[in-house]
Amino acid sequence: MNRMLIVLPLLVLAVYAPALAGDTVVLTNQVPPLKMVENGMPTGLVGDMLVWLMDRAGKPLEPGDARVAFLERGIEETRATPGAVFLALNRTPEREKHFIWVGPVYKTHLVLIAKKNRHIRLKTPADITPYSVVTVRHGSCEKVFFDQKFPVVTLHRCKNATTAVKHLVEGSVDLVMLPKSPAFNTLISLNVDPTDYEVVRELETFDLFLAFNKQTDAALIAKLREGLREMKRPGKDGLSPYDLIVRKYFRPLP
Repeated sequence: MNRMLIVLPLLVLAVYAPALAGDTVVLTNQVPPLKMVENGMPTGLVGDMLVWLMDRAGKPLEPGDARVAFLERGIEETRATPGAVFLALNRTPEREKHFIWVGPVYKTHLVLIAKKNRHIRLKTPADITPYSVVTVRHGSCEKVFFDQKFPVVTLHRCKNATTAVKHLVEGSVDLVMLPKSPAFNTLISLNVDPTDYEVVRELETFDLFLAFNKQTDAALIAKLREGLREMKRPGKDGLSPYDLIVRKYFRPLP
């Protein structure tokens, strides 16, 4: 194995840790409406949940605590930064030992989406062979795609969901592989009629978690977990704070 493949990640971790140690750092890729950053604060469905939980735990977030990072880079930085948290991450076996997990905070559905006028039908994985696909590099969809043994196709790998959806809209690819809600909401944000698109195959459903650095204070983690239970507890009107946050961002999908 090339020695540089081993040394470079270690150097990256060494650079991150001293600069940010001890600070509250919220990292996320932009996946509207699930997770976003505005004015240095986490927002979106899971971002609002984290703000609520940190307030309840007595550690309120401030403008400047959150910033955008591409998925792979943000995950590595969270691992290297004491107190850091990555929003809405899939708890895979490969990631399990690297983080302290708080959740689940949301359930997402991974799907393949196409333009309706293409009339694409994927009854089996083999049916995808003639088509090109776009997804987010190193994301959960990409892993599921390979795990389900789809045949080799023309696969375009982007750094974020918005770019992936733009490829579909522009017609440079046949299919986009993303979580359903963020994909359709991205279409809306691009002023595209989402009813012109359809899910042609469901891939997998999984829970998303808040992924905290392993050195995060145990007392804070305990407060956050208790806070999440409280957030999901219905009030007198039958709605919980969790329900109200979901309703704020939920849009009916085709």
